[in-house]
Amino acid sequence: MKKEFVVGPVTEEKIWKITDCNSKKIIGTYKLQKEAFEQARKKAKENPDGGEISLQARNGKIRLKHSYGKENDPRNIKG
Repeated sequence: MKKEFVVGPVTEEKIWKITDCNSKKIIGTYKLQKEAFEQARKKAKENPDGGEISLQARNGKIRLKHSYGKENDPRNIKG
């Protein structure tokens, strides 16, 4: 199953968390957004079915999304 992760802020503590959207559990907290994103990317790439990362801004809106895995490779799309 494809994993989905959200990297988002914990405002009151000024840290960043990674949430596994499938289990709704926080799987890590980090001081820097960059650290949290790198760990989420690692977990998405390790998953055999791929993964998707959503990066939240401090205001809660999704800033950007990244997908990883074989089915997301544009070289596999005919056209």
